Amino acid sequence: MLIVDWIAKIISVPKSYTILVQSSPIEIRRLDIDIFRLDLKDLEDSEEGMVYPDTHQHNTTITVGGVTLARVIEMINGYTITFEDGNYAVNLVGANSNIADVVNLNQVSIRSGNSAGLIDLPAIRLQSFIGARIYIDTVVGAAGTVFPKGTPPFPVDNFDDAHAIEVLLNLTRYNLRGDIIFQAGDDLVDSEWFGASFISASLVFSGQEMDHATFHQMGLTGQFNGRATFECCSFGSVTDFAGVAIGCCLDGDVTLDSADAEDVLFKNCTSLGVVSAVLDCNGSSGKVHLSNWVGGIIISNFSASNEMVIDCTTGTIELDSSCTAGVIKVRMNAASASLIDNSGAGCTVIVESITTSIEAKIDTIDSKIDTLPADVWDETL
Repeated sequence: MLIVDWIAKIISVPKSYTILVQSSPIEIRRLDIDIFRLDLKDLEDSEEGMVYPDTHQHNTTITVGGVTLARVIEMINGYTITFEDGNYAVNLVGANSNIADVVNLNQVSIRSGNSAGLIDLPAIRLQSFIGARIYIDTVVGAAGTVFPKGTPPFPVDNFDDAHAIEVLLNLTRYNLRGDIIFQAGDDLVDSEWFGASFISASLVFSGQEMDHATFHQMGLTGQFNGRATFECCSFGSVTDFAGVAIGCCLDGDVTLDSADAEDVLFKNCTSLGVVSAVLDCNGSSGKVHLSNWVGGIIISNFSASNEMVIDCTTGTIELDSSCTAGVIKVRMNAASASLIDNSGAGCTVIVESITTSIEAKIDTIDSKIDTLPADVWDETL
């Protein structure tokens, strides 16, 4: 909290009043001049301060030719400023000012950012959120929502602060390092998430709404809620899955959303580890597609009158006895692909292997050869 000696006209700024932006190799802190002048105005309006001269005068931001020029704060009436002594530097941000000219010198280094062309466009701050993303690092980040929190050099360490920044700036993209366990009420609708890999970034769900969300290169577990898109992600134990997975791997069992009647697609996906993952269809009624599947997988609870198409590049497809309805088309696209069919009597299984496909094409070619004319024109023209 600021302290004003009204008689001596000295404004004391505690170190804790400033915001830490760097701790090593030297300590650097930041003073937002706009917040500073508002706190001074509150002190001037107090019962004690209202009888003394004003500490400063303020010219607000002004827009000229589409460019917003920054506010100006001028300390007046002989007031000086003393920062709590120590071996650190303070960056003055948010306005042009004469603060550096009225500082009582000690070990603190004051860095003024005054500029005749200083501007304060919201777009400038937004550009600091590279890729229009809010950066979260639960390992080395820090709490807070005041700019530059959420930018790459100053990531936040929790989703609540990141979400507050999202609402403030209308950003819907997140960049994550570390792990987040979502809480009741967290909303991920229309958001987009990026991780460096599914080893370094993971999300744990418990029914949070995630319609139209997209996830890239992350580890995901828990109960989903809504249709979403997943790219290069790893699924642990997941329930109520709906949407599209591209280039993903199954490191645990995945259960589809029984209430979802739309198509589900797993494209270029694989199982992770030596044990086959289970794709539990959970009686869902939408079509299910596994395109270019690699590895082992067990299909269970395919029990509605719908259709599943599996293109297996290599690995083993096992149809569980709980598959009791619908049509499952299995295309074995390599000699290393195999099928274990334990499906129930009500499930129709159609198998097409690469061998039968080639043979069919050969038969077609043979039939066309047979229709060629037997005689050849050999007369001289």
